[in-house]
Amino acid sequence: MRVKFKYKIQTYCGTLDNLVFGSYRSGKICIARKYFYPKRTEQNTSFGLISKNIAKLWKAGSEDFKNQLKIYSRWYKIYNSANNSSPPGAYSLWVKIIYEWAKNENINLKNISLEEFLILGTAIHTIINCVDNGYLTPIPNYEVLTASF
Repeated sequence: MRVKFKYKIQTYCGTLDNLVFGSYRSGKICIARKYFYPKRTEQNTSFGLISKNIAKLWKAGSEDFKNQLKIYSRWYKIYNSANNSSPPGAYSLWVKIIYEWAKNENINLKNISLEEFLILGTAIHTIINCVDNGYLTPIPNYEVLTASF
């Protein structure tokens, strides 16, 4: 439904009193709708399990590996990103790497343990392995990033 406000307020974006307000046409129109909590589906549950498992693996990784992933991120920004964009974060790069690796190796990320990862994940245990195996884009001097996961 279209909403009109008092006191010369033209529009509002956000949630208030179980209503969601949206601003459209450069703030000239405000539309409200009732907020519905999304239903839990099998896909939501699966995605949540995978995300928690990836976070556990990340937490178990060495600080040197994480720092070198941050270094790679900064170098990637210098050599490949547009000037006005921020570099990808180390964790987002980790998620990209592990999803690509799991897809190529047919690994189920829902229930892979740290021990299984350390045995099966040799292709992504170092930044240099990630680049050499195609999980990260090659950049100059990536060969020095050799810290193990």
